[in-house]
Amino acid sequence: MGLFIIHINLDKWIRYCAKGLDPSWFICLYNHKISASSNQDMTMENINLKTRIDLEQDGVSFQELSLNDRAYFAAARSLDAFDLISVVAAPKDLLLEDLDDTMKHYLLLLALTVLGALFISLVISRTITRPIDKMIYYIDRISTGQEKSLPPLKMYHEFNVWAHSFNQMLKQLDIYYNDNFQKQLLLKNAEIRALQSQVNPHFLFNVLNTIAWKAQINDNEEIYEMVISLGELLKMNTLSRERDFITLEKEMEYVKFYMYLQQMRFEDKITYHIQIPEHLIQCRIPCFCIQPLVENALTHGLEPKKGKGRLIIQVLETDRHQMEISIIDNGVGFDIIPDVSQITSSDTDSHTHIGLKNLDKRLELLFGSASRLKIESVPNVCTSVSMQIPVRKGENSIDF
Repeated sequence: MGLFIIHINLDKWIRYCAKGLDPSWFICLYNHKISASSNQDMTMENINLKTRIDLEQDGVSFQELSLNDRAYFAAARSLDAFDLISVVAAPKDLLLEDLDDTMKHYLLLLALTVLGALFISLVISRTITRPIDKMIYYIDRISTGQEKSLPPLKMYHEFNVWAHSFNQMLKQLDIYYNDNFQKQLLLKNAEIRALQSQVNPHFLFNVLNTIAWKAQINDNEEIYEMVISLGELLKMNTLSRERDFITLEKEMEYVKFYMYLQQMRFEDKITYHIQIPEHLIQCRIPCFCIQPLVENALTHGLEPKKGKGRLIIQVLETDRHQMEISIIDNGVGFDIIPDVSQITSSDTDSHTHIGLKNLDKRLELLFGSASRLKIESVPNVCTSVSMQIPVRKGENSIDF
């Protein structure tokens, strides 16, 4: 067995460990035999330090001491393996000064961080609220009539989608407003015309009944039937002004009276047929929507035709629960299918299809563009004018 002996210069070793420390700091190692300090000029402090260190049970101590009229923080630890006690002492004022500098830098950094966060938040908030402020500005202008729609908001996709939806809503409201305005205008015009042409219906009925009675006394059944049919037409026309809808059955009674009078006029030149399923006969339709089509077919199709004319009134139910009403004739037809919405009245020509235009507009206002009149024609062979309206039964029909 061998033995190595290592000799260490304790003072040099301590000074080596204390390199880089402030001169007012010092390290002390001591026991009951030896004592060494990193700063030989602080012997008195060492002596005072050794006599005042009070180790805890775990061999560690941290104390605030006054050494040579200067406050120190002293950290002591027992090195049991070497039977030594190590002490590091630092002036309190220097530590607090370093701590103050550190706190100042920390507070400065914290303040800069808070200001930076506030600035970024302001930028983000402004970026988000700018499109909203822009929308509010244009909505206010729209409400006063200075603008008609929102401009594109391309900064964010969501705002652009919102602006597009808002513009679509404005268009729908505009369409609804115009449709409602036209409905009110048509209603007002109808009321004005009714007042202008108002004649006491009871007087007309009494006169017609007198004529019919005279014809019956003289055994003139044709005149009697014609007067009765005319009276029924006037009666139905007068009573139906209070309602917008009538049953298909009542409408066809009106058409039959009208066709009877026309057949008396044209004798055997015109024949007609009615094709209506029994389950549709009580359906509700707009008042006098079939008679104008029948009158148009007679006036513009069959009356100018050479030879006999044939008219078919056909009603079918489609797969979409719609009622398709068609007036078919073999008259002269159309060389060019007219745009019904562009038909205008004329003071010089009473045969201008203006009845078709009025009915077409009424159907559009009641049921939408899908119910507008549809015209198909092969000249001198077959002409069809048709419309599609919803199947409605029972409610609010007119009884005579």
